[in-house]
Amino acid sequence: MRQAFSPLCLFPSSPPCIDVVTMNAPAPLTQSGAYFDIIWGTEVPLIPHIEMSMKADIAYQFWHGKINLMTALTRRQIVAKGPIPRILKLLSAVEPMYELYPRILRQSGRDDMVLV
Repeated sequence: MRQAFSPLCLFPSSPPCIDVVTMNAPAPLTQSGAYFDIIWGTEVPLIPHIEMSMKADIAYQFWHGKINLMTALTRRQIVAKGPIPRILKLLSAVEPMYELYPRILRQSGRDDMVLV
C-alpha cells in the first residue's frame, strides 16, 4: 500500500499524493499470494467495471474496516458506478486489507492514525 490510501501521504518512497487508485482484481495477478494489483494515478490501461469515489475520511475509515459498504453506498458516502453485485464480489478481496492497513500505519510510525 502507498499513501494513496491515506490523505496524509505517509510513505516517503511513494510517488506524490494522488487521488486515483485502480485495483485490478479479476486479471491474473503480478505477485503470488496477492489479492489484487494496484495501479497508481490516472493513466490506467484498463476499462473499469466498477468505479467508486469517496472522501478521504471515508476511505480512511473504509480501509480500517469501520465502514459498512452497503450502508455507505445507501448514504452516498461512497458513490459507485457499476453493478452492485460486482462491487460486493470485490469485498472479499478487499477484506484482508482491513488488517493490513493498520499494520502498515504502525510500521510507518503512524500509530496515532490507527483507528481502534
